[in-house]
Amino acid sequence: MFITRWMLRDNRAAVITQKAIFMAAIFVFAKFLPEPTHENVQEANSHILLEKWAKFKQFFNLSPVRNALYDAAWKILIDESEHDGVPRYILYWLVEELVEETIYGRWEPRPAGHPSGAYWLEPRTSCGDHGLYRDRNFLRYIEMEKADG
Repeated sequence: MFITRWMLRDNRAAVITQKAIFMAAIFVFAKFLPEPTHENVQEANSHILLEKWAKFKQFFNLSPVRNALYDAAWKILIDESEHDGVPRYILYWLVEELVEETIYGRWEPRPAGHPSGAYWLEPRTSCGDHGLYRDRNFLRYIEMEKADG
């Protein structure tokens, strides 16, 4: 059985209940933490995460609760990365692995136009809709790797 069916059909009510508990814990922890800014973070990659958080906030507009959840999650990610080297370097490792999978053409790009709807406000690219790695600087590296082999 696929996880999607298990979560959305067979155990939907339980998943929603447990997710609400998890979301509440995220909000409580994030409220306790200091707000990360360019002035109070030290890690070079934390500055990049702050920039990506700001960019994400320009595009994402689902609902006040979901917006607050994602704000809290980004805050926790950045603060935890600043605080503890183990999760910081695990995050860095994960990014490196995903970059390699992207270059090798194994990481699937977002479909054209996704996320879609009123909750995702990413502008269209010069090639049309967003997604499919359109207008991404790294696209040329994926094409080179696939051509080589």
